Amino acid sequence: MKLAPEQASRFFDQFARRFVDNRGYQTIAGRPLIAVLNLPDFQAAYGTDGLALLMSLLRARVEETLGIDPFLVGLLPDGKDASIDVAARMPCDAITGYGLLPDWAGPPLQRYEELLEQRVAEWYRIQRRISVPFFPVVCVGWDASRRGAHISDLRSVRSFPWRPIIVGSNPAAFGVFLDEAERFLDATDPPVRCVYIHAWNEWSEGSAVEPGTRWSDDFLKEIEKRNRIQVLTM
Repeated sequence: MKLAPEQASRFFDQFARRFVDNRGYQTIAGRPLIAVLNLPDFQAAYGTDGLALLMSLLRARVEETLGIDPFLVGLLPDGKDASIDVAARMPCDAITGYGLLPDWAGPPLQRYEELLEQRVAEWYRIQRRISVPFFPVVCVGWDASRRGAHISDLRSVRSFPWRPIIVGSNPAAFGVFLDEAERFLDATDPPVRCVYIHAWNEWSEGSAVEPGTRWSDDFLKEIEKRNRIQVLTM
């Protein structure tokens, strides 16, 4: 549903009041965190200028109600040039992505360590194109096939949720991904050192750091080892 300006204003007012009533929200540098997912989808509905105006209105309404300037993080669904161009024109305090691990145009089975290298290179490419910090996103894995009906051959389908399936994910490889995120923050030197983790409990996407039967709490232990970052979960 596309909101008219007056509807958006009322929606943001109600949204801000809910923030006041719930002080358990995440913060960055003491500012309430608001994540907007996904920027290109909203841009397609409202246009670049329209979306920028809506985000400025969101910031103003929340700041007016809380007395604190919120920290706006825009999320991208991928690292395509068109998505980065949208992000570069938004009044955000930082940019990150949702998952970003799978190669949606690639083969049905993909290897975690190979995608890790691609995503790390993508972080640097995105950062070069935007003027605000890019928060690296470290993904546990990806397998959303359980969301679809059973099939006997992945080659018979071409899209989500059956493919791709990422193999080779484990706590040690996840730890390597976290190390790359720390190195990225060292290289780019943002004012806040945030890393997004995908995800806390996305079991239906095969991406969860929450303790489970296979790896127990080993993913959380990898996060605990790295104390120079602020970890945010999706």
